[in-house]
Amino acid sequence: MLAGVDLVTVDQGNSSAKLGLWSLAQGSPPRLRARARLEGGRHLSEAQLEERLAPLREVLEGQPHAVLMSSVAAEESAAELAWWLERALGRAPETELDCGLEIECRNVHTIGRDRLFAARGALELGLDEAVVVDVGTAMTVDAMRAIPQAGGATRRGRFLGGAIAPGPWMLRDALARGGAWLWEVELDPRCPALGAETSEALASGVVHGLRGAAAELARRVGLEAGCAGAVRVVTGGAARFLLEPDPFWSGHVREEPELVALGLIGAWRTKAEVRT
Repeated sequence: MLAGVDLVTVDQGNSSAKLGLWSLAQGSPPRLRARARLEGGRHLSEAQLEERLAPLREVLEGQPHAVLMSSVAAEESAAELAWWLERALGRAPETELDCGLEIECRNVHTIGRDRLFAARGALELGLDEAVVVDVGTAMTVDAMRAIPQAGGATRRGRFLGGAIAPGPWMLRDALARGGAWLWEVELDPRCPALGAETSEALASGVVHGLRGAAAELARRVGLEAGCAGAVRVVTGGAARFLLEPDPFWSGHVREEPELVALGLIGAWRTKAEVRT
């Protein structure tokens, strides 16, 4: 039914957009064929944007079947990227795709779409419950639980809510701005906790403080959601700060760099199957 379908996924954050070209085949998981990344897209010329998109266009034959977009950027930035992608790929992005989860939160319209599609991505991994940790400009920690279904029925899930905290660079920048005698430092996931000078102490506070915050938030979110021992699914551009040199938690940790894209594809596939 959905064999031979090419999809482009777009995960636009606050500072960059990650694109992927995927192929769907009946009975198989989505296959990632090419990646592209747009850093600071609003400051790139059309020629530079074309250059960044080249890895996808070299593989893509004709137009994709659909362009699926999740954005947490400013409305103007999201609209500009959507316009450019329609011009470059010949198909308008679907920007209002339903994540297909039951959302057990108030003020649903304020929840970032990246959080919802990351949770849907955890469902697509076949997990019955998960605590999803997405680390980028901000760090989000959210709980997801699958809804039991009769045999053969499409899997469904619930988004239970979670927490939002600063990511590593936001933490670093806040320290540099807030202290007269503090400054911006390079961050390395493998830095020692015991800093022998101020720059090392600043890096330690950010890196190990982030790991501690992630561990405690995941513990509390999981506990309050009734899934304390659930796998921690880690994603995002700064995921390495929680995974190197060893995972931030001693339990089951799974890294999935394309989690939001998998959520977009899963939601689109469900929509397509319902429509047919």
